[in-house]
Amino acid sequence: MKFYLKKISDKEISKPKTFIKNCWVDVQNARMDDLIEVVKLMGIDIADIDDALDVNEIPRIEKIDDTNIMFFKMPVVVKDEIQLSNLTIILNKENLVTISTGDNPISDSLLDKNCKSNFYTSQKSQLLILMLTMLAESYLKNIEKIRRKLHLNTVALERVEDLKINELVKYEEHLNYLNLALQPTKYVVQKLMTGKFIEIFEEDEAMIKDMFDSINQAAEINMVNLRSIVTLRDSYKILLDIRLNKTIKILTSITIIMTIPTIISGIFGMNVAVPGQDVEGSFLAIIILVGVSSLIALVIFYFKKWL
Repeated sequence: MKFYLKKISDKEISKPKTFIKNCWVDVQNARMDDLIEVVKLMGIDIADIDDALDVNEIPRIEKIDDTNIMFFKMPVVVKDEIQLSNLTIILNKENLVTISTGDNPISDSLLDKNCKSNFYTSQKSQLLILMLTMLAESYLKNIEKIRRKLHLNTVALERVEDLKINELVKYEEHLNYLNLALQPTKYVVQKLMTGKFIEIFEEDEAMIKDMFDSINQAAEINMVNLRSIVTLRDSYKILLDIRLNKTIKILTSITIIMTIPTIISGIFGMNVAVPGQDVEGSFLAIIILVGVSSLIALVIFYFKKWL
């Protein structure tokens, strides 16, 4: 748990050692004991924020007296896999608290010295909007990564392999995770835009509208990519079906062609008297008959385009 403070009159952000008015409290890799500490600081009940640690919690917003509690999902990359981490934001008239179940790249970006976004912890509504804007950008960034990988799969349709199909399923799973988080996030932002939960100043209206547009754009692009995966998967299925049909066709044709010499050799191989068994050169004649029969069948199959 770390405390940050920056008023309009301050040039640099400070790190007070204790909880004071207008500070931003950032809790990363939160555990239950951290939630208990937050409850004491913000004057709320533990039952109000225990869902902050629930991995199955969906984005939503609650208003308890003068305190707003917002639950979000934040995309993070772990070992080249996109995962969703919980991000809970608690806001009242005096303070703002962020709680994340893992690392919080949004907080880290805001505190980076090279961050171009100027913010003040005393302007809590504006800081919240800035955080949600960065959350939307994080979604867009991760969706763009998946889109590029999908493009690589699209241009290689002639080389369909099991590995590529497995990758496609993995990308679809990632996008579905993002979609499950983005759709309810849109509703949370729409509620914030009504002004019933946070005080929106005139200078913040354009900023919150841009933030909502970013969230909406991320949701739309995510759905487009999901539809692209479905189309690509159908294309793979068609190609695989065509390959399977060709293989079965070839194997069936070979079986039929090989059946002809098998029948002939079977007839002359029976333990009964057959025509020509005492004639010199009959074996060679049978071999020629077998070869000619197979050749005729092969020519017929070729011109009928059965091979």
